[in-house]
Amino acid sequence: MSGMTDLIVRPGVGIGSVELGMSAADVERAAGAPLRRRERGGFETLYFASMTVGIHGEGVRMVVAEPASSARLESPDAVRLGMAVSALADALGADLLYEEEEGLWRSDAHEGVLFEIARPADPGEEPIDPPLVPELYEITRPETAVLRRMFVQ
Repeated sequence: MSGMTDLIVRPGVGIGSVELGMSAADVERAAGAPLRRRERGGFETLYFASMTVGIHGEGVRMVVAEPASSARLESPDAVRLGMAVSALADALGADLLYEEEEGLWRSDAHEGVLFEIARPADPGEEPIDPPLVPELYEITRPETAVLRRMFVQ
């Protein structure tokens, strides 16, 4: 898994070979050993080069396609990480809607997947993960914003 970066995002199911509901042992059998592991408050996080896996209780509750991957949505609309927001909206054929509780974007066209939209930092702006800043509540610069991560939960 450590070398695999071309991942298929399956809304409501999983990303790559990792599926919702899998145990940590199943994830490691499917994806290999994680680069790093963290446990906190009953929540275990496995970090791979191309994805992050969140496990709570008996199984996987969240899988995130990370920017290091060339993840794409399992659909005919060619949604992939790194694409411009203007192309994303066209590909989805639906509006992006902000999920305040998650701090992420969704589309009615693809239930079961959430999108992190980010843009370059303005001078003097504190980027959360350089050089990109998540677009929250409103996409302020659609001409430079891109699809940064996809979350399946």
